[in-house]
Amino acid sequence: MQTFKDTMVLIHLAKITLLETRSTIIRKLLSIGYKGFIKKKAAEDYRAGKITISETSKNAETSVWEMETYLISQGYKSEYSIEDLETETLQQLIYNSVKNRKHTGN
Repeated sequence: MQTFKDTMVLIHLAKITLLETRSTIIRKLLSIGYKGFIKKKAAEDYRAGKITISETSKNAETSVWEMETYLISQGYKSEYSIEDLETETLQQLIYNSVKNRKHTGN
């Protein structure tokens, strides 16, 4: 059964066909399908713990923010808490401070 959304997509495609060639429409549809596929694959790899969020966004050809938004829209819930972020940030600040002292000789 065809949904309202499907009907709207078909109407939109019909309007586009008046303005664009068939090959242009096919290229656009393939591009949309490809982008959706790589985003879904990257999300699956991230959920499985195979890659980091940065790698996920790179593989999906999106920004980290866009990838996080996509993951949330797909029902992903992170176990990374505010406390984890604060701890990691503090550790990074201490590391950078020590590194800078060694580099400057102080």
